[in-house]
Amino acid sequence: MSVRSMLTTGPDVQVDDPVRGDMALFANAAVDDEVEIALHASKLPDAETVSIFFGDERLILEFYDVESLERLRDLADEGARRLRAAIEANA
Repeated sequence: MSVRSMLTTGPDVQVDDPVRGDMALFANAAVDDEVEIALHASKLPDAETVSIFFGDERLILEFYDVESLERLRDLADEGARRLRAAIEANA
């Protein structure tokens, strides 16, 4: 990942609550149009997965169920609409 001219703020966050099923997250990152994003689908012996790879460092998001991947799609779509509207408002 590369922050290039974009800045991220705030500390790195660790969230790890096994009761709630939270995951640990250790990085702040920014993605711009120069950061490669790739999709990979593989079949493991026990499960099928879809992975999204970001940038040269290969930050990976792995999905084991369709519903989680669809939630990410919907969230990304809403984020794109909001960012587009903010850019147009500032133009």
